[in-house]
Amino acid sequence: MTGQAWRPETDNARELADWIADLIGDGHGLGELPEEVKASMRASEEVRIRLRNSDASPVIVGPTDLRIEDGALVWSDVEWRLVPFEDTAPAAWAFADIADASEEELLRFTEDWGLWRGHYGPGADPVENVIGTAAMIRAWLATFAATLEERLVDEDTLWQLRYGENFGPQRPSYREVAESLPQGRDDLDARRDQVDARRDELWERELRPYWRAERRAGRGIQVQRWILAGFLSVWTSGLEAPLATPYWRDDGRRIRLMPIGVKGIVFTHLLRLFAAPEPNVFTCSECGAVFEWLPATGDPRPRRDRRRFCSDECRLAARRATKRETWHRHKGEWKSRRAAT
Repeated sequence: MTGQAWRPETDNARELADWIADLIGDGHGLGELPEEVKASMRASEEVRIRLRNSDASPVIVGPTDLRIEDGALVWSDVEWRLVPFEDTAPAAWAFADIADASEEELLRFTEDWGLWRGHYGPGADPVENVIGTAAMIRAWLATFAATLEERLVDEDTLWQLRYGENFGPQRPSYREVAESLPQGRDDLDARRDQVDARRDELWERELRPYWRAERRAGRGIQVQRWILAGFLSVWTSGLEAPLATPYWRDDGRRIRLMPIGVKGIVFTHLLRLFAAPEPNVFTCSECGAVFEWLPATGDPRPRRDRRRFCSDECRLAARRATKRETWHRHKGEWKSRRAAT
């Protein structure tokens, strides 16, 4: 084994930042990292230390000088800041909403909620990646609400969650697909695109037929449950933004929640939603949108055996539609009564 295998046990932000800088620089063949990147690391480590030594609190990775250039979100530096957990409750829903957002809306979301994961110094994220990930979160919420209501979603919605699917026919791993492609000297991003395209081609051929067969056999709801759980399992087990970090020190053992960036914040809320005894997630009976009922609104909790509405506008539209339907159904009878009088 080469290099350092674990994070140094220290509360010195400079020492930690220097250790990370050496690890990143050597591990990627970058050598000495620029001083401005190290400065950003030190500031971020100070926040991480505060997080580790206090109650759990999400970290927003706020970019500075944020803009969109050549199809990517670009920033000059980042500022890590702790926020109360209750203040991040709308984050998952806000992120799902940017699946079809304009550039202006995407910039506004990122200014409010920060970057997808922890970053140091200047950087860029392709807009396509951010929008694609938001579409997956929206598909997860829609599938979760439908499954609670014992309702099947369409196949294209399930396809959005394929990267978290961990059951069904045996499929080649990412590494196996990569090794099967011609070995060229393409850049890393181009190589990933090739692998993703090839993997989707294989999954299209095997995964969709499997889902259809399970539905025909009456196991469609069970398939959706597996996919929902598998998606959370896959996306919360990565090392980019760990949701929880265990510590064992002289004063005892503890687990600290460390939701860092939009990824950590969103998936912390999705995990809580998934584990809730009675999740307050519903599908609007009028417009089909998925929404979360909040007790603070003062409205009664929707019932799954009755019509549910995401807004007063949808409730009013449904009432108008009911009145029109009632009128068309009984207008002949009412006209006859009026004529008789």
